[in-house]
Amino acid sequence: NTVTVDQIGNTNTAALTVNGAGNTISSTTTGNNNTTNIQCNPCASNTITDAVTGNGNSVTHTVDSSGSTSTVTIGSDNNTVNITNNSTASNGAQSNVNISGGGGNNVDILQTDAAGTNGHTVDLAIVGATNTATIHQGGTVDSNVQATITGSGNTLTVHSNTSM
Repeated sequence: NTVTVDQIGNTNTAALTVNGAGNTISSTTTGNNNTTNIQCNPCASNTITDAVTGNGNSVTHTVDSSGSTSTVTIGSDNNTVNITNNSTASNGAQSNVNISGGGGNNVDILQTDAAGTNGHTVDLAIVGATNTATIHQGGTVDSNVQATITGSGNTLTVHSNTSM
């Protein structure tokens, strides 16, 4: 199944609940102060993407699954991203966040459960100033964080299994 949601304008809300395996969920937000909330439970091998242009938007992905990937791309200021991904699949929870040219954005990623043989993975890219990212990873397998940060005043905090 493929689900596509486009929000254009200000102060819109999109709330999606997706169940099952192999789904592709795509959301595009253009405007200010919009909310996107995507829940996936239970699900497996789903691809969830969000593209945000505008200020003050909120994106939430809550995924209870095996092998699903969440990707959020932001090109503006003062947005909030929350990704929670519980996974026992061999490739663990997969989360990607790309901030290009925005400032004051806040990213919080929580990855829990066993993480399978390959661990959880976060790929974070930030270009801009005063962005904050917090990553919490748990599980019984070593996990991976790849962060590329360009700009001043950005903060990255990573908590491992032992500090959760």
